[in-house]
Amino acid sequence: MEIIKTTALITINETLWVQLILFLIFLFLINRIMFRPVRRNMADREAHFLSLRQDIHLLEEEMDALVDQTEAEEHRLRSMARRASEQLREEGLEEARRLMENAREEMKSLQKAAEAQVDAALAGARQQVKGEAERLAVSIIQQLLARRQAS
Repeated sequence: MEIIKTTALITINETLWVQLILFLIFLFLINRIMFRPVRRNMADREAHFLSLRQDIHLLEEEMDALVDQTEAEEHRLRSMARRASEQLREEGLEEARRLMENAREEMKSLQKAAEAQVDAALAGARQQVKGEAERLAVSIIQQLLARRQAS
């Protein structure tokens, strides 16, 4: 009977070298088959995300520019509307003044025409009253004279 005394836990023999070669082949194959495509996919995905981030950034800048442009256009349109409103108000006031002046002139001309009609009617009435007064005076005088002769 032979007693083998081993002090090491691992013995280095040819199986270790075979396992090491198989492990390296395995690493080469797994790197080729799995890790490279996964890394490539990860790099593609990262590039895609970076592209999306850049597109988002560009779109945000474009949106900010459009918002600024819209606000400027709104400000311009509001000021134009204010000016147009003021101009229309002034034109309306001027039109009202003009209409009032025309109405005053028309009222003055109507008043003058009415005064002329009243004066003409008064003159006619005076003539009529004068004629009636003369006839009345003649009638009264005749009656007085007739009474005197009768007495």
